[in-house]
Amino acid sequence: MVSVVNMLNPGQPFDISAAFPNAGSAINGLNTALPYLSIVNSIAHGDAVGAAMGAIAMTPAAPVAWAYYGFQLITSLFGDNSVPDPWGSGHYVWNGMNTGVSAVGATGGDQVVSGFMNQMLSSLNTLIAQEQQQNPGSALGLIPDRMPTLSYGMQGYNFTDIDPVTGVQKNPGLRYDTSGKPYNATPGSPESFMSLGQAFITSAIARGAIAPQWEVQTAAYFKAANDAVFEMRWAA
Repeated sequence: MVSVVNMLNPGQPFDISAAFPNAGSAINGLNTALPYLSIVNSIAHGDAVGAAMGAIAMTPAAPVAWAYYGFQLITSLFGDNSVPDPWGSGHYVWNGMNTGVSAVGATGGDQVVSGFMNQMLSSLNTLIAQEQQQNPGSALGLIPDRMPTLSYGMQGYNFTDIDPVTGVQKNPGLRYDTSGKPYNATPGSPESFMSLGQAFITSAIARGAIAPQWEVQTAAYFKAANDAVFEMRWAA
């Protein structure tokens, strides 16, 4: 299987127009770009390609900016340090056979995290729906356990980018500013050319978050069974 990461030429910015010449005018918005993105179709046929990344760049980290400006406004009104710094963290969870978002935080940080993660979830689900529309026989879904977790604070965004081969977190110190740009990435590195949205979706796809529906159902059943066993042991 071709990895999404392998499609990104190390040291060079990802160029969706080179991969998909007809998508040049489409990347003005996520909904417009989706018809040109074949990544989910590739996954359905066992070949994960980095086609969706350009579209996600159109939805970077706007919720972070909103929370930041709101925090600045609140602190200016109080004129002291009585307002705690915003922070938040979140992860994807099973909601029956579907995927939901669980987030905690303070001073609006939980809403920042929840907003961004739901945005990414919507993007992934739209890609799946697009594939199923074009190929009705392609039954796909999401496995939340394979999707990144996210944290937010005064230093910006950070997400868990787990290497699908080694299981080790990549670039744990990487941070993204309020515009979704990796402000402390090594200049010239692949990470320096990717927005938060691009990197987040890349990680999810590389880890197999989009999977055949039978695999999604199997993972959900195992999760439910493990939770039931845990509850019985706890009750005992």
